[in-house]
Amino acid sequence: MDDSSNAPDDQRDFGYGDLYGRFSPGQPTISPSDLYGGVDTSAMPFAHVMLHLAAGADPADLEPQYRHIVPHAQMFLQPAQAPRYGVLGRVTGLPSLDDEDTAGGSVLGNDLNENIPEISATTPEFSVLDKSQAGVGEIPSPRAQITAAQLQSIFSNASRETVDRYVDSLNRMFDKEGIDDPEQRAAFLGQVVGESPTLQGREGTSFSTFQRLNGAHPSAFPTPQSAEGYLHNPQGVANRAYAGRNGNGQEDTGDGYRYRGGGLLQITGRANYRAAGLEHDPEDIENPQSSADASGSYWSSHNMNNLVRPGMSRSQYDQITRAINGGLMRANERWLGYRQARQIFGLD
Repeated sequence: MDDSSNAPDDQRDFGYGDLYGRFSPGQPTISPSDLYGGVDTSAMPFAHVMLHLAAGADPADLEPQYRHIVPHAQMFLQPAQAPRYGVLGRVTGLPSLDDEDTAGGSVLGNDLNENIPEISATTPEFSVLDKSQAGVGEIPSPRAQITAAQLQSIFSNASRETVDRYVDSLNRMFDKEGIDDPEQRAAFLGQVVGESPTLQGREGTSFSTFQRLNGAHPSAFPTPQSAEGYLHNPQGVANRAYAGRNGNGQEDTGDGYRYRGGGLLQITGRANYRAAGLEHDPEDIENPQSSADASGSYWSSHNMNNLVRPGMSRSQYDQITRAINGGLMRANERWLGYRQARQIFGLD
């Protein structure tokens, strides 16, 4: 970044100069190392955590080895502004790092002293910034990206090759659609576990017995007689089951099979494919980025984030399942996927 020439010297010396007059709406995610003049702060535990929080990031996104530092760092930040706008809040009453507390140890703990920037109790208070000051716009809160290892832990039935193909597409989609809270991501991925447990593939519509066919499409195939000619006939099943639904034409148009379930959330029907920009190329839903984008767009356009609550109960999560699936098909798998994702993201 450029030198922040408009910032007072004490603010530049503290390492937050680049927070002043440099940000505008739509700026890419800011990392702690960016804020600290490009220095890798991972070797400076307290600075790393404090800059992470000052940038508006969620403590849960920190690497596990840094999380015990969070309470100490939060003492120096007024949280009313920093998490919302991604700017430094007021820093007050900073103790000298050489001062000792009543227990005879460092104020910050003996394990935190190494490589911590020099700050004294005489350091002036910083003014709390808001969006109207110094041209500072609202900065997207930096969120840790999902790693391939995390995704593999959630989707144990997916091959590593498939996970590697999808992880970047998922991260780009999360950023694009604003699914950036770990709870929201866990809720989304739990639904994907129920819809696409291997992360890829179109809906299978070939059935060998009436019982299986009836279980999947009871209204279209209510009796054994209604299933005659449809066993081992995937195109016929989809064309009949989805005829006249979600923008599809009647059975003889072939829309049912053409726009059968696809993508991470198995979006279905011509109207939903049109909304995803895939009406004229429905097979592209099998491309990882198209699969992720179509599913993320569906999630956002149906305001699914509004249903997400921290640490949801089974009944609360089932509301999301109904909104995505129209029922409770594979509800248990979705619930277990959500719980697994929460654990992987450090929410439990």
